[in-house]
Amino acid sequence: MSTLQILDNWRNKRIIDPQIVDEIITSLDGRKASVQNDAPGGPEIPHAGAPANDPSSTFSRNEVFRRIEEDRERHKRLRERRWVQPISYSNQPSQVASLIPLGDSNELAIDIEFDNEWETTSDWNEDDDEAIAEENNLCYPNFSDRMKLRKLQ
Repeated sequence: MSTLQILDNWRNKRIIDPQIVDEIITSLDGRKASVQNDAPGGPEIPHAGAPANDPSSTFSRNEVFRRIEEDRERHKRLRERRWVQPISYSNQPSQVASLIPLGDSNELAIDIEFDNEWETTSDWNEDDDEAIAEENNLCYPNFSDRMKLRKLQ
């Protein structure tokens, strides 16, 4: 349907010669009619690498859609596995925290990562106060003025 709309639009704007567009639309209508007149399972579609005239090498339309759906589900599961990593309860640390020795055998990998970040973070100093003040001024330009007014009241 969208193809017909695009072709009709091209014909109206004369992007392509209207006679050529009419021939294409007629061809598409013929294809549409032949697809609708085929068997209830849908047209037979030859699989890759098979000769087109070999009847044993074709799949029904429903079979093709079933395989597409199976591929979609398989790829979906693979993407999920890439993002969801199991938390290891073993004595071996994860790759992220492999430099930190394990103290307690029940310590989770996420706890090890937190401890690693905690230890590598610097102490709070005046530079941090200035950076926070600058960020606040960028995000809330009038915030410091309002705070000064509140202190005066």
